[in-house]
Amino acid sequence: MFEKIDIDSHKGKYLVYFEPELPHILKHQKADQVHFIIDANVANLYNEELKIVISQKNTIIIEATEKNKSLEQ
Repeated sequence: MFEKIDIDSHKGKYLVYFEPELPHILKHQKADQVHFIIDANVANLYNEELKIVISQKNTIIIEATEKNKSLEQ
């Protein structure tokens, strides 16, 4: 089961879901409605486990620096 968090940012409101079972997300959501943001260190450490997610077109891999954590860019 996933956990849902309501976000109220300067760009508007949106929902973020945290799901421990990646196949569940990919099976039950439309591909164009799911976006993944993954820390580059996590992507490197868990490359094999995240292969199916990393290959998705809506996946963004970021360097988790303080500058990159801002939506102001």
